Amino acid sequence: MKYPVVFTVIALLLITVSLPWLIGVKGSDEQAQVVSHKSFIEHGTFEIDGHYEGDFLHVIGVIQVTSTGNIKDVRVDLTFYDAAGDRITAGPVESLLGTYREVEGVKTPYNLLGPGDKLPFHVVLLDEAASAKVDAYDISLKYTTTEEQPYRNLVILNHRLRSFYGSKSVIGELTNTGQKNLHCVSVHVAFYDARGEIMGAEYYPIRLSVMIPGDKLVFATYSAMIDEDVSYELTPVCIEADYAPYREFRILSHSSRLDQYGDFLVEGEVANTGSKEATSVNIAVDFYDRFGIPLGANDAEIPSIQSGGSIPFSVRLWDIDLASEVANYTFHVSSGPYTTGAPPSHEEEPVRSPSSLPVVSVAVAVGAGVSAGLTATAGATGLGQQFNAAVSRLDLPDSIKDFLKFYTEETFKHVTGKEAKVKRRKRYMSIGRLLSLVISATALVVVLSYAELNGLSGFLNVSELMSVMPSVLITVVLFLVIKETVALVIGNMLNVLCELKVWLHGLVALLISGLGFLLPFGSPWRTNYEGDLDAKGAGLIGTLKILCDLALMIPFYGFTLLGYELIGDAGLLLTTMSAYYSSFPLRPLEGRAVFEYNKTLWASLFAGSLALFVSCSAKLLPSTAYLLGGSLAMALFIGILILEKKRTSGRSAMEGTVAIPPPPPL
Repeated sequence: MKYPVVFTVIALLLITVSLPWLIGVKGSDEQAQVVSHKSFIEHGTFEIDGHYEGDFLHVIGVIQVTSTGNIKDVRVDLTFYDAAGDRITAGPVESLLGTYREVEGVKTPYNLLGPGDKLPFHVVLLDEAASAKVDAYDISLKYTTTEEQPYRNLVILNHRLRSFYGSKSVIGELTNTGQKNLHCVSVHVAFYDARGEIMGAEYYPIRLSVMIPGDKLVFATYSAMIDEDVSYELTPVCIEADYAPYREFRILSHSSRLDQYGDFLVEGEVANTGSKEATSVNIAVDFYDRFGIPLGANDAEIPSIQSGGSIPFSVRLWDIDLASEVANYTFHVSSGPYTTGAPPSHEEEPVRSPSSLPVVSVAVAVGAGVSAGLTATAGATGLGQQFNAAVSRLDLPDSIKDFLKFYTEETFKHVTGKEAKVKRRKRYMSIGRLLSLVISATALVVVLSYAELNGLSGFLNVSELMSVMPSVLITVVLFLVIKETVALVIGNMLNVLCELKVWLHGLVALLISGLGFLLPFGSPWRTNYEGDLDAKGAGLIGTLKILCDLALMIPFYGFTLLGYELIGDAGLLLTTMSAYYSSFPLRPLEGRAVFEYNKTLWASLFAGSLALFVSCSAKLLPSTAYLLGGSLAMALFIGILILEKKRTSGRSAMEGTVAIPPPPPL
C-alpha cells in the first residue's frame, strides 16, 4: 500500500512543479500571469547596443498581478521554437518598453506592481533569419516579491487617442500629486480591438530624470502601427526616489517658429542661477494648442552649465501635422547634482508661454472687431439709447443708474474748469467708480490667470491656480492703483475729470480673446474725460493716457529683474495691451481723439505700442527693451504734461482777466 502512496505523492509534486511551464508562465509563486499576447513580423530599424535593420519578430502582451501581494522588477523571457519543435538559439532579444538596469549581466526593468495591476510588454527578436524560423514560443515571467507599496499618486490627466496615417498613439498629461520624488517615470499603453485582443503596446519615458511633487508633464506615447479602431489602457510606472534634482535655473529668453521642414522649433537661453555646477541638464518642453490641450513634448540635453553661466538651447516638436496647432509651451529644467532628502523648497511659478504671431493677429482682430462691432450696433440700432432710457426710469440712486447705463456719450466732454472741479470733488469715489474698479479687476485677474496657466487644464488645477492668482492679483491692483493715481494727478493739474467706468464692449472683447486665444486684448473699462477740452486738449489727454500705460512697463520690468517673473510677465502684457488697445482710432477709445488731433502723433503711438505688445505676447525682445520703451514713454509723458499744464493755465488766466472800462468823457 505504501508504494501507491509514494507514487501518488511524487506525481503530485511533478504536476505542481511543471504546471507553470505547462501554462507558459513562470513565477516564483505564480503571483502574475500573461492575460493576453500576440506576435507579428514587422520591418524596423533599432539602435540598441548596435545597429539592427530587418524584418523582426515582435511579441506583445499584458501582464497582470493575480495575487494579493506586490511584485517588482517584472521581466519577460521568451523561448523560441521552429516548426519541428526544436528550440531556436538566437538573439539579441530586447524589450522595447520601460527603463532597465544591469543586474549581474541581465537587463532588469524598474517597475513595482500591486494586486490587479497590469503592465504591457513588447519584446523584439533582433535576428532576421531566426525571426523567419519561429513557429512557436513560450513566455516566462521573472519577478521578485516585495513588501514595498506601489506609488498611487502618479495621476494621468486628460488624454486622447491620436490616429495618424495607419498608426495609433496616446497624448495626455501626467502629474505627481503626492509627496515623494519619483524616477524611472513612464506611461505604458496597450491597444485592444473590439474583441479585447491586444493589438499594440508602446510607452513614453518622461523627459525628466526625477519628478518632484507638483510636477505636471505632457506625454505622447510612441506610435503603434494599427489601422483599425481600438480602445486603450494606460499604466503609469515609477519608482520612489530618495534624492532630489538640482533645479536652480532660469529661462533668460526664448522664441518659436516653424522651421524649413515644418517642425515647431523653440530656441532660447537657460541660465544656472544656483551656486553649483549643473550636470546632465535636461530642458523638457511641453506643447499645447490654444485651448490648452497637450500636443506633445520633447527635450534637449546639455552636458553641464557652470554656476552663474548660461547656454543656448533648441527643442523641436517632431510632428509637422501638430506643429501648426501649437499656441503655447512650457519649460521644465532639471539636472544633477542630486541631493538626498526632501524635494527642494524652491517651486517654479508657471509662466505664460509665448503666443505665435498668427495667434497674436487673430486675437487683436477679434478684440478690435468685437469692440467696434458692438459699439456700432448699439449706436445704429438705438439699443443703447433705449436701454439708458429704461434705466433712467428705475427707482435707484443716480450713481447706480449711471453705472448701469450704456456709455454712448462722448468720451471727451467739454465743461468749464469750475464745473470739472466741482464734479471731481463730488464724484471721485462714487459707488459707480468703486464697482467699476472691482469688476474690471476681477475680469483682468481671471483672464490673465487663464493666460499665464496656458489654458483650461492649468486653470482647473486648483494648486496651480492658487500659485498664480495671488501674483496676478498683485499685478492688476498695482496697475489700477497707479492708473487711478495718475488720473487724479492729471485731473488736478489740468482741471480735467478722468472717470473710469465698466465698458461692456471691451469686457466682451477681453473675455473672447483671452479665453479663446490665451492672449487678452480688450479693456473691461473705459475712461471718460470732462474738462475745458478742445480738439488739441482731447488729443493730448489721450496721448498722456497711452504714454502712462507704456511708462508702467518700468516697475514691472523691475519685478522681472528681482526674480518675480510672473508679476513681471503679467504686468508687461497688461500695460502693452492696454496701450495698444487704447491707441486704436475707434470711438470711444483715446486713439480716436489723438488721430483727429495729429495723425503723425497717433501713428507714432500706434506703431510703438503695437511693436511692444507683439514683442511681449510672443516674447521676442529681451526685457531691457521694455525698460527703454517705458523710460522713453515716461519722459514724453512728463514733457507733454508740463506743456499742456502751461497751455491750460495760460488759457484760464486769459478767461479770468476782467476788462477795465475806459473812463467816461469829461
